[in-house]
Amino acid sequence: MRRFIIWLLIFTAATLCVDIAVGQFYDYLFTRSTLRINGVEHALLDADEDVVVLGNSAGSTHFDAGSLERQLGVRCTNAATSGSSLQFNLVALKGLLARHRPKAVILALNPHNFCRKGLGRSTINFYSYYGRSSEAFDSVLAELYPRRYYFLRSNLVRIDRNIVRHFAYKTGAITYPYEKGFEPIPHPRRHPSPTYNPHQYIPLPECRAHMEEFARLCHEAGVKLIVALTPHTFITADYSHITSMLHDIASRYEFIVWDDSLHPSFNSDMNLFFDEDHLNIDGARKYTDTVALRLRTIIA
Repeated sequence: MRRFIIWLLIFTAATLCVDIAVGQFYDYLFTRSTLRINGVEHALLDADEDVVVLGNSAGSTHFDAGSLERQLGVRCTNAATSGSSLQFNLVALKGLLARHRPKAVILALNPHNFCRKGLGRSTINFYSYYGRSSEAFDSVLAELYPRRYYFLRSNLVRIDRNIVRHFAYKTGAITYPYEKGFEPIPHPRRHPSPTYNPHQYIPLPECRAHMEEFARLCHEAGVKLIVALTPHTFITADYSHITSMLHDIASRYEFIVWDDSLHPSFNSDMNLFFDEDHLNIDGARKYTDTVALRLRTIIA
C-alpha cells in the first residue's frame, strides 16, 4: 500500500510537471508567432483594425477581410469563430472594446444562434485557450461549465484542434488562402440543393438579452454595428420572429440589419454553396463584394 501511494505521488508530480512544461512551451510558441490561432484571439489581444467581423462560421467563412481591406481602403480583420454562439461573441466584444474601438463591427450569425444557450459547441476544442485570453471568458466558463472549468484550464488540453490548424497552415497542409481570419471553404464534390425547412425559429429571452447588451455596448462606444444573417439554402424556414426582434432592438440602439438569408443573388445559384448554410470560396468572395458595396457608405 505504501509503495502504491509513493508511485501515485510520483505520477501526480510528474503529470503536473509535464502540464507546466507543455503550458510554457505553448506560451513560447504563441508569444513568438505572428499568426493567431483564431481571429477572436487576435481581437482579444492585439486587434487595431477599423472593421472587425465577429460571429460563428457565418462570419469566418463568408467575409474575406483582406478583400474588404483592399476595396475599402481601411484596415479589416475577421475575428469570427466557427461553432460559437451569440453569448460567446458578446464576451469577445467586451474583450475587444476593453482595449480598442473599431469604426464598425459586423456580427455575422445564423438565425438558429438566437435560439441556443451557452458559448457554442465543442467547448473543449476552443475554450481551453480562450479562457486564458480574457478574464471575461474565464468568468463565463466558470458559470456555465463549472465541472469542466478546471479541466479546461489544464495546459495539457490546450493542445487541441486549433494547434493542429496552426501547424497545418504553417506547413502548407491547408492550401486554401487564409488571410486576416478568413477561412474559405472549398467546392464540395456535389453542390447542395434548395432545402425545404418548415421550422419556425423563436428567439430565446436569454439571446434577446445578449443581443440587446451587444447593441448597447457598441452604441455607447460609438462603434457602428451591422448584424448580418448570411445566405443559406433554407427557402421555406420562418425567421420572422428573429428579424422582428433584431429590427426592434435596432430601432433603439441604431444599428443596421442585413437579412441576406434569402439573398436572390445566392439563393438562386447553388454552385456558390458548400452545404446548406455555408458558401464555398467563390460564393464567399462574391458575398464579400456585396458587403464592400454596402459598407463603403456606412464607414465613410
